[in-house]
Amino acid sequence: MPPSVLGVFRSRGLGRCLPKVDIFRMLYRKLFFFRGITMFNRLKASWMLTKACFAVLKKDKELMMFPVFCGILTILGTIAFAVPGYALASSDMTEDGMNLAFGALGITYSFVTYSIVLFFNVAVLSCAKIRFEGGDPTLADGFKAGRDNLGVIFSWAAVGGVVSFIIRQLEQSFGVFGSIVAKLIGGAFAVVSYFAIPVMIFEKVGPSAAFTRSKEIIKKTWGEALGAYLGFSVITTIAAWTIIFSLVGTGIMSISMGTYVPFTIGGVVSLAAFLLAAIVTSCLSQIFQAALYIYATTGEIPTEIGNDMVEQAFQSKKGSKWVLTGSNSN
Repeated sequence: MPPSVLGVFRSRGLGRCLPKVDIFRMLYRKLFFFRGITMFNRLKASWMLTKACFAVLKKDKELMMFPVFCGILTILGTIAFAVPGYALASSDMTEDGMNLAFGALGITYSFVTYSIVLFFNVAVLSCAKIRFEGGDPTLADGFKAGRDNLGVIFSWAAVGGVVSFIIRQLEQSFGVFGSIVAKLIGGAFAVVSYFAIPVMIFEKVGPSAAFTRSKEIIKKTWGEALGAYLGFSVITTIAAWTIIFSLVGTGIMSISMGTYVPFTIGGVVSLAAFLLAAIVTSCLSQIFQAALYIYATTGEIPTEIGNDMVEQAFQSKKGSKWVLTGSNSN
């Protein structure tokens, strides 16, 4: 924390409330400095790496088909589960029996849809790793990786299903407080398990070992992972607001012109732009994750994206030497 802020505390007679160990300054350093490099530089590094990953995606545009397949199968799966759901709602079962049936249906639906998402995430991750190792991945490589890791996919889908069930129970049972706690648990789980899937498919370990290993890796790369999360969130948010503004603008134009043509065209274009942004963001997040995993586990930037700009972003000045922030030299 800047000294001026601490000075305000002390000038107002609050100095006695501050412990001898300057906890505010310590927290500031913990939050904004790590391994000799500021958080802002780490966020800058993540942005540069994101742009480099986009360049990789331009080389392997076919990877964007995986999110498309994922979306189609998820929609089909949702329709398939909606049919028995409608049948249950229309039946004359008791309330307890219906709650139990809907609960089982909901858990199964979550498991199936999450497995679909994981399958195609694994496909993109594996193809990205092939590219980073100097290969030329194809769609067949991605599908093969998904099939070869079905055990990993199903086991982690089960773990995710249990966590989701606990979160839902907290939200439903404890009101606002439960909702806050559930969001905290969900966010913490998402952060800590960020590298669980890459660890499971590349290191061939189970969910428990992958969770522990993911925690170790995230300690090295939390700044870059946070930057990626924020960057991808910004892209999605911009796309969403673009749709809203486009629809509002074309809606006003349609009203003034007395025709629905501008609104229809604007809606179609906006929807297409949003879907494209979602597809690109989905691919970039997996490519970024693969690159960050390689960087965190080997201490080296993948050669495919190891240009001078990215290398400089991942380095901090220490005396007259430049060292990788993820290495043990710090």
